[in-house]
Amino acid sequence: LRKAIGVVPQDSVLFHDTILYNINYGNLKATKEEVYEAAKLAEVHNAIMRMPKQYETMVGERGLKLSGGEKQRIAIARALLKDPIILVYDEATAHLDTVTEQAILKSLRKLTKNRTSIVIAHRLSTVIDCDHIVILEKGKVLEQGSHAELMANDKGYYSSIWNSQRNGTTQSDKSDDAKQKIDSDKETQFWYDQQTTNRLVEEILSACPNGKIAFISCPTAFYYMKKEHSNMDLTLFEYDNRFGVDNSRFVFYDYNEPLNIDKVYEHLFDFVLLDPPYLSEECLEKVAKTVQFISKTDAKHLICTGKAVEEEVKKYYNGAKMLVYEPQHVQKLMNPFACYADYETKTLNVV
Repeated sequence: LRKAIGVVPQDSVLFHDTILYNINYGNLKATKEEVYEAAKLAEVHNAIMRMPKQYETMVGERGLKLSGGEKQRIAIARALLKDPIILVYDEATAHLDTVTEQAILKSLRKLTKNRTSIVIAHRLSTVIDCDHIVILEKGKVLEQGSHAELMANDKGYYSSIWNSQRNGTTQSDKSDDAKQKIDSDKETQFWYDQQTTNRLVEEILSACPNGKIAFISCPTAFYYMKKEHSNMDLTLFEYDNRFGVDNSRFVFYDYNEPLNIDKVYEHLFDFVLLDPPYLSEECLEKVAKTVQFISKTDAKHLICTGKAVEEEVKKYYNGAKMLVYEPQHVQKLMNPFACYADYETKTLNVV
């Protein structure tokens, strides 16, 4: 029975071994070529080839720290290599940005033929191709049917959530609209609480009252500042296109390709507030390349990330120091967060 079922959980576990072994574990009889093919289908092959020793790179507890998305794609490759007759995806794309998710789903459409697939998800785009969709709330079935059947009921729960995720709601405040769309998907990008948002905006106004300001993966502060200080020159860089409710101030970026950004933004910004998507040195390094590309030579940088990566932050941001103020989130995070600045802050070194 176990051989017949492949499972990709929301939080995948990697062994302290090579990437090759971690994928190959799904089918120890598979050849290297079959491992590579599974990695390509999971959209992780190119990322592996950029690693220090490629497929022989050590990962796990004492190895290279991978981002949540990279871990998840390796777990997906492992499940695909197993080639089971039943595949179970339990929020398997929850840690992935929309672009990567869609690329993986495109590959999975081919692999699910003649195979039973069970998909558990909050992100409705993940289940659109399912033959039968069951909507659950508090253990009870609200609706069920195909995507087309559920969408035919314009007053139904599924269609209302689908429309809010795809098109936004009718709220006049688009920042609330964007927040609702992402929150409904339980995205890994957590929102700052209101006090933290206020403190960050206060610091930006103090440090850079008149310059061009960039926000990297900090949608909470961006939307609040855009609403309260609409006259300021603000731009949001984000790897999830659903945040682009204001296209004139939104720039999509893939942190895996940190320099794949329009040259119009090169050395443009006076101040950058950033919150790297994942707590890994690899992610910090890649985001730092983006920051360097868009920053003026004398730009100020305010970094919100985990306390555990203090040394890595100091490595990539010359003169950066951990500040007294600790940012808080709407949801309590497992890893304590901190603010770092590579300039003398006037507001965040007091509680």
